Amino acid sequence: MENKDKNFADEFILVQSKEHKKQDIVKNHLKFTILEISEKNELKRKIPKIKEYFDNAGRIKESKYYKSNKLVSINKYKYDNNGNQIEHIYIQKNNPEENRKIRSFYNQQNRRVKVEFYNVENFVTEIHLYEYDCIGNCIAIICRNSTRKLKYKFRFDYSQENNKIKESCSKGNGHLAWEAHYIYDSKGFLIEKGYIKKESLFYRIIYTYDFEGNKLSTKKYIHKNRIEQWDGERNAGYLDFMLWTENG
Repeated sequence: MENKDKNFADEFILVQSKEHKKQDIVKNHLKFTILEISEKNELKRKIPKIKEYFDNAGRIKESKYYKSNKLVSINKYKYDNNGNQIEHIYIQKNNPEENRKIRSFYNQQNRRVKVEFYNVENFVTEIHLYEYDCIGNCIAIICRNSTRKLKYKFRFDYSQENNKIKESCSKGNGHLAWEAHYIYDSKGFLIEKGYIKKESLFYRIIYTYDFEGNKLSTKKYIHKNRIEQWDGERNAGYLDFMLWTENG
């Protein structure tokens, strides 16, 4: 176990750490998320902050990303009467050409069935279609460009307890881009997601909980050989954008 922990510490860099608190979901509560960059990667970056604002129902309605006390980007969200997120607007303060909008559509069961991505000129650039099994588990997301050409496809596998245990992303040519494996503890709580590309683990998300099952923290790690692919300034510190590309 010591060798495993040592290898993890030597090879992976903590790039995002988020502490969850019960008071995060209260009226008019303002929450800060600190994105921590380990000194081991020798990147001279100041720690950025995200300020998040919530509506009366505890749903995030706006988040602002700051770096060196300067506003870098803004995310705005809208919801329907059922609480489903139907719109996400991203505003890049210094690069307006990066501004974009995402619209989501749902069926009568409140399951997302389609997502449309818009560019700064309000043209659809990408469409995601969702497929479900007979009990409502999402088993596939099919992603096409504006001309309906297949870009990539996600598939999801579940356990007998209906816990998601694996997801994979295939490119438009059918080749596997990456796959992820989900690990649960004895109580059934998701404690880790591990992302693998060409048999190499490159991205890990680790969750912790209290004795009541409330999530305490989410920590994201990226392999030191992949750190340059993470652009915290452009993507507001979110690593997940790496996974939504046809390059994987």
